[in-house]
Amino acid sequence: MLTAPSASLSLVLDVVRAAGSVRDTNALYAHLCAAVRRLLAADFVGLAVLENTEAFRSVIIDPPPTRPLPSYRVGDYATDVWRTLRPRVLARADVAGFPVAGALWKELDIQSGYSLPLVIEGRAIGFIAAWSRARDTYAGVDPALALELGGAVAIAIDGGLAYERLRELRDQAADDHASLVADVRAVQLGDDVIGDDPVFQSVKRQIELVAPTTATVLLLGETGSGKDVIARAIHDASPRGDRPFVTINCAALPGHLAESELFGHEAGAFTGASRQRRGKFELAQQGTLFLDEIGELPLDLQAKLLRVLQERELERIGGAETIQVDVRIIAATNRDLAAEVARGRFREDLYYRLSVFPIQLPPLRARRGDIPRLVELFIAHAAARLRVPGRRVSPQAMQRLIDYEWPGNVRELLNAIERAMIISQGELLDVDAVLPRLPAPAAPPPTRFTVTDAGDDDASLRERYLAALDGCNWVIEGAAGAAAILGVHPNTLRYRMKKLGISRPP
Repeated sequence: MLTAPSASLSLVLDVVRAAGSVRDTNALYAHLCAAVRRLLAADFVGLAVLENTEAFRSVIIDPPPTRPLPSYRVGDYATDVWRTLRPRVLARADVAGFPVAGALWKELDIQSGYSLPLVIEGRAIGFIAAWSRARDTYAGVDPALALELGGAVAIAIDGGLAYERLRELRDQAADDHASLVADVRAVQLGDDVIGDDPVFQSVKRQIELVAPTTATVLLLGETGSGKDVIARAIHDASPRGDRPFVTINCAALPGHLAESELFGHEAGAFTGASRQRRGKFELAQQGTLFLDEIGELPLDLQAKLLRVLQERELERIGGAETIQVDVRIIAATNRDLAAEVARGRFREDLYYRLSVFPIQLPPLRARRGDIPRLVELFIAHAAARLRVPGRRVSPQAMQRLIDYEWPGNVRELLNAIERAMIISQGELLDVDAVLPRLPAPAAPPPTRFTVTDAGDDDASLRERYLAALDGCNWVIEGAAGAAAILGVHPNTLRYRMKKLGISRPP
């Protein structure tokens, strides 16, 4: 009992020892309560730490009662000690007017109590209360020693909270660094959107239109068509360009952690949640969140995502705090979302929320005119990244690259160039080593035209192509189309028509 100065050294040593050896705040609180319970000869000790001027961050009772802990609020019977910064002796009658505290005292058979403020640098950070089943237990407590105890406890708690804040900042920095590293790895080969083909020019115009706005964008296109590059281009050209650009692949989200990845969680929210973690929405605050493969998101998570998009706020898993979010959304998918809605696999309301400004990306085979420039760019970057000599591409090899269908689109082209850069031994890029062998061209169907281009110059080719096109009424594809007549792939014919300046007359 704190009735003599000799007790002061013991209590200070206990508290300082707790502050120096315990890093987890809950363990620290339990250690401090045990020390105070011993020093004040208490049957129970209650500890409340302030969150702000209206609420408490933590309320614990040691040992814990069987009933739920009381929800203390500023203004309750014992909380005035942190306003006056003075200890207070309590009797059973003092809590009679407070239903929560009165019921607790009655259940625990408490007859007397002693509340003292936790003061540090002239401000109170909470209070601690000792309760006894005997009357007048605290009549002889020395107020000066009690205040010293409260000050020592306050220093220990303040140090524990500071360590907790430091750990949270460290963890947040680690999350930000991981997100930044992933972001940097996702940026493909520079900032420019490569594409001069007329088919791709419309995409670039749409980027210019939507980038300065805050509109949600939905990118549609086949796998590997460069949706992530377009998303980055929209972000960079927007007023948020200097803010975070955070990517999350919805197809790679683990089922049991998907909600946590998006919205974050509090410590202890579920098994394995040892610390607080911010989700992707918080990491992208005031920036852009790119939801890749949005069509893979489970239906239950679609509903939660829709709520965040509508209300612009979220709550971490296991948390009660509402967090306002200011994030621009760019989503991407290779699925037909309208068909997914019809099949019941994608929420219709979320679909309309995402498709404010849809952009359809053409596959690489529809923009073959861009392939030579992409090949040159990929060779330069592969040489620098893989530390191999630069290579040249022969006209025949470039034609093979142009004629290939590229089912994997730009990503497949990039991978093929990197493989060829590794395999090639001479100064020329060995394209044949990385592309499948072309089947022998099928014999052209019977037709009234016999057109070949072997050994012809451009003028002769132009004349023959015009003859074939006129003869089939400018139909390019199909068994009776000009491409079949000429014995070339339809897209190859389109590319050569562009090269020769051939276009259908009005």
